[in-house]
Amino acid sequence: MLEQAIEIDRRMPVVVLTRCLDMKCYVDAMHLGALDYMDGPQASVEIARLIETHSRPHGAAASV
Repeated sequence: MLEQAIEIDRRMPVVVLTRCLDMKCYVDAMHLGALDYMDGPQASVEIARLIETHSRPHGAAASV
């Protein structure tokens, strides 16, 4: 799926969410350009925080 997303738009930010950590998949995803890779299950608050972090422009300060 990540390869297809990259074909459509290489600038599209992609975060991989999976139910279990697989180091080969992790390495492959990061080499293909994934912004992050999370194994789960994760709380929706953590997923929202991850999306917010990656959607901020580079260099923007985090809100406290």
